[in-house]
Amino acid sequence: MATGEDFLALLQAVGASGPDVPKPTPVEKFLATHPATVAFVTAPKPVAVSYGTQPFFGVNAFKFTNAQGTAKFGRYRIVPEGGPTYVSDEEATHRPPNALADNLRASLEKGPVKFHLLVQVAAADDPTTDATKIWPDSRPTVELGEIAVTKALDTEKVENELLYMPTNLTSGIDASDDPLINSCTEAYAESFGRRTAK
Repeated sequence: MATGEDFLALLQAVGASGPDVPKPTPVEKFLATHPATVAFVTAPKPVAVSYGTQPFFGVNAFKFTNAQGTAKFGRYRIVPEGGPTYVSDEEATHRPPNALADNLRASLEKGPVKFHLLVQVAAADDPTTDATKIWPDSRPTVELGEIAVTKALDTEKVENELLYMPTNLTSGIDASDDPLINSCTEAYAESFGRRTAK
C-alpha cells in the first residue's frame, strides 16, 4: 500500500467480503484498481525455517546524511548471517503455528542468532515516497552493523512495554516524504495506547 488510506480501504474491503457476498466482492473491486496490491498478494512467499533465517526488507525510504553533509536515500535490509533458509511448501502446510518462534528459541540455545544490518542505497531516479515501488537489486548496499539476538523474551510482556515509532530517529537519519511513515507512527501509537489501557 502506498498510503495509510489505501491500507484502510483494503482492510474495509476484506471485512466486507466473504463467501456469501455477491461477485465482484468489495475486495475484488479494490484489487481491480490497485495493481501494486495484486502484485504483492500473488507474489511467491516462501516460509522461513525460523525468524532467525528470515530476511526483512524495509519498504520505507529514509535519508542518511554523513558527517560531511552528503545525503542519500536508502531502505533497510536485515539479512540472516547464514543467509535465508526456507522450508518446502509441503512442510509449511504441516508446521505448528509457533514454528518460527520455536525454531528461533532452539537456535538461541546454541548461541546468538546474528543478522547483517544493511541499507540499500537509492539511485537518483528511484522513488522514495511510494513503498510499493521496489528498487532494483542492482542498487548497492552498505552494511551499518550487526544485530545479535541473544535471548527470547516473554512475548506478552514485551508487547505491552515496547513502542516502535518510525519517526523516532537517531542523528543523521531523517524520514523521507513517504506518507506511510507518519501513518504507521500514528497507528502504532494508537495500538500502544489501547494495549496499555487494559
